Amino acid sequence: VTERANEPSAWLYRFLYRINQPTAAARANAESDLNHAIDLASKQPKNRDSALVLLTAASYKANRNDGKSAEQLLRRAIEIAPDDVDAYQELADLIDGSRTKTATDDAIAVLRKGLDKINANDLSQRWSLQLRLASLLTKKGELSEAESLLIPIEADLPRVSGQGKAVLKLKLGIVRGQMLLVRDGPLAAKNLLSELVDDAEILQVADQVPELMAKCYASLGHVYAVLGFTDLAIDSYRQATHFQPNEIGRASCRERV
Repeated sequence: VTERANEPSAWLYRFLYRINQPTAAARANAESDLNHAIDLASKQPKNRDSALVLLTAASYKANRNDGKSAEQLLRRAIEIAPDDVDAYQELADLIDGSRTKTATDDAIAVLRKGLDKINANDLSQRWSLQLRLASLLTKKGELSEAESLLIPIEADLPRVSGQGKAVLKLKLGIVRGQMLLVRDGPLAAKNLLSELVDDAEILQVADQVPELMAKCYASLGHVYAVLGFTDLAIDSYRQATHFQPNEIGRASCRERV
């Protein structure tokens, strides 16, 4: 930071270093570094690192249950980098997680705005937003529009190569399983989700996408619980916590089952 005092990323990196130190003094100084990084990033909208600084700061604030500050930072990140798909997704997740009366509708609006801003030729970016939007629409029972978002991605899936294909297949399957649960019932969702967790392509990348694997197993656990298959539900939740051991919600679900 001495040599790059005006670079927001320099202060961010020192924050990341200090926040993991064992002493309280180092952690207190880390907060000061983060605030300075945020201030610099907000004043330097043309700096290519500014949006990343704001996104990282937003995640930190959200993890400390400061949703208001996190939302402000994410909206500022979108202003600076309107084509950054991560900012739209994180903002939508933050808003939907607030559980207000309009939370899901507001989150959907954020994702629609993102789709308007993202380059139409950047398929991977658009797919990420479309999948999240389809999930929220399914949550609201708007299955027809959700289906219209999934169909073109499923059509493109065979043309995707490498590990990206397996990751996209997993993301698609999780949302499709959510839709099947609502439309066709738990048995149809169970059949799809159980195939996903045993898919050879997906198993090859499982350790690289622990959050997605945990989400898939947690969804399968919920479906098994609905069907009354208690032992299978417990095992699925156990698998979910294996991939995300610090996810308290899934561990508590397993205990309730």
